[in-house]
Amino acid sequence: MCNEEEESLTHLFLLCPFTRACWHGTTLAIHSSDFSDLSVQHWLQQVISRHKLRNLDSMSYLQDVFITLWAIWNHRNRVVHQGIIPNPMEVILIAQNFSCRYKASLSSCQSPRRRDSSCSNTWQQPAARNWNLIIKIAAARKRRHCRYGIVHEALTLQGDKLFFGVASTSATTSTGALLEAVIEAGLVAKAQGFQNVLFLSDSKRLMKTVKKKCATDWMDSTRLADYCFLNQNGLFCDLFWVPHVIVKDIWSVAKVATRLPLHYCYQLPVGSL
Repeated sequence: MCNEEEESLTHLFLLCPFTRACWHGTTLAIHSSDFSDLSVQHWLQQVISRHKLRNLDSMSYLQDVFITLWAIWNHRNRVVHQGIIPNPMEVILIAQNFSCRYKASLSSCQSPRRRDSSCSNTWQQPAARNWNLIIKIAAARKRRHCRYGIVHEALTLQGDKLFFGVASTSATTSTGALLEAVIEAGLVAKAQGFQNVLFLSDSKRLMKTVKKKCATDWMDSTRLADYCFLNQNGLFCDLFWVPHVIVKDIWSVAKVATRLPLHYCYQLPVGSL
């Protein structure tokens, strides 16, 4: 990666200047250069030993560590086999995104359903009149840095805002960025007990990808699989194309997330509606 030393597991995952920037930039803020006298295997043994209690904080810390290790390894393979330029920010964003999605998914599995409690547990494709949440999604791209920003805004059928999120993403295509917005918003909706969600987007390419269940980018294929998983596990999602003017207001917010790393989500307090 850095062409300064012969690549080894310890150098790649701990001591490479690229890797040190990745670890320091994550929410873990680890100074991996402090472990120059340890092998990566020994370091991981120490980390696991210090967090062996199966409480939420320990499990969350270990999850972030192993997600970051995977993101570094994945990026290294793309540098070697696809010739991309090493970019620590991409690793940081991927790790952050996967971590947030895991925690949201875990939260949705643990949270009791607060809405639609009278609905059957058997999943059925709803009629159009049965949508109980509408979510607008948008993605913007900053061409100089090839970075996408995504936004989702959830509205009740009466037009009241329920939750809102904006984030930077490492997706390399607009379809991938929008799928990421769908998944993130879908996990929040599922955690709040919604079952039938209609997404609005101005991207015909996204509609085509979802309809054919086929993506050209392998990361987009992973996101598409996550979307299908949501549909098979208690949340029916559908996508509807709308003119750009419908999502223009949130698209302008997505542009902000292209200029700097950002991840923000606001949820209306329970019972305020």
